[in-house]
Amino acid sequence: MSLAHLQNPTTYLTCSDSIRSITSIVLNRLTRLFYENYRSWTPSEAVFMKTQIKLPPNFPIFKSMPKMHKEGPIKSRPIVTSFNWYTRPVAIILNEQLTALNISLPYVIESSKQLLDRLPKFMGPNKILVTIDVKAMYPNIDRNELIHTINGISPPGSLIPNLLSFILNNCYCSFENQTYLQLQGIPMGDNSSVFLANLFCNAYLDNAVGRHPNVENYSRYIDDLIFIWNSDLTSLTDTINEWNTLCSLELELTDHSTTRVNFLDLTIERNPLDDSLTTSIFFKPIAKFNYISPNSSHPPHTLKSWVGAEIQRHYALTSDPITRDLNLTLFKDRLLIRGYTHYFLKPIFNKARLRNNPTLTLNSPPTPDTPILHIILPYYTDIKALRLYKTVTSHLKHIADRHFPTLRPMIAYSTLPNLSSLLKKLP
Repeated sequence: MSLAHLQNPTTYLTCSDSIRSITSIVLNRLTRLFYENYRSWTPSEAVFMKTQIKLPPNFPIFKSMPKMHKEGPIKSRPIVTSFNWYTRPVAIILNEQLTALNISLPYVIESSKQLLDRLPKFMGPNKILVTIDVKAMYPNIDRNELIHTINGISPPGSLIPNLLSFILNNCYCSFENQTYLQLQGIPMGDNSSVFLANLFCNAYLDNAVGRHPNVENYSRYIDDLIFIWNSDLTSLTDTINEWNTLCSLELELTDHSTTRVNFLDLTIERNPLDDSLTTSIFFKPIAKFNYISPNSSHPPHTLKSWVGAEIQRHYALTSDPITRDLNLTLFKDRLLIRGYTHYFLKPIFNKARLRNNPTLTLNSPPTPDTPILHIILPYYTDIKALRLYKTVTSHLKHIADRHFPTLRPMIAYSTLPNLSSLLKKLP
């Protein structure tokens, strides 16, 4: 699967140079970029670039992740691990400079919660919920069109075009001791890639889709599109074919329905009784629910935090209380199967229920301004220590209420020195 991507001559070029030779060439290019534009860097950018130039690089490695959740022949998602490669610091600065321009991206969403805020409360029975996927977005972005877009928004004298040029010309990777150079598209995994993709789609795609007369409530999460189509299915297919001629990207209809679609981690449904739209959390059919084991070496507060965050996600994304309570019951049952106890889970679920039901109140809840009584314990993973933690936790509130009524008790666990922390202290 990796070779199927790398042997595409329009996207990748097989290099004859070794990893060592390419690394030396790219380092010289980065050094020249830094000193030729020395007066254009901010003080923090200059310090950051000097530090990054001196660090030993890691040559990017090409990998493929099989898409097991999709029907039909198994395809793969290309991944390039470019940590500590020379394009990384340039991509970080490029992303910050693009963000500072405050460019309006009206159709872009960054989370499911933002999508909920944009969805209408009701949808007519003759309208269609549509989800579309952009096929291989990053490799298929036309570089000339992207450069034209970036040049159009860059202020005079900006470093943005130079930074982008450096990144596009140094997208190297290796696979089985063979080196490759990416010729088309943008790198997969660099810090600026998402912003660049959003800018490209905003310039060549979003306005055409969002302002189409039959499109309502259009939103896009990187390469996933969702909207309501106010016409028939045949006209939708014809319109998608028209959109595919706007730029180098190819749109693929993934799902359409008058009643229900799945998008990101949401299931969006139309209630046939009153045409209202409801949402709930979507789980892929291959989901194994292999949550963090309670017997792991994570401190107790970490386990409590992720369980509480997942409960809060159900409250935030599920609109129907009956469906939400059913899903929370299933979530709790799965946690019990993983080895969690009722004693551990009950206060976490109760706390979330009280937080999301304003009519329910706690008896004299502590205010955020209440001084904290810190109890610091070194964290061990053996059975005796875990029993001690449970004993202290179960009696702490009673002892604090009796002897320190004006303080709010809180347990913190201090981690013990490990090999990594000891090595960092070496000169």
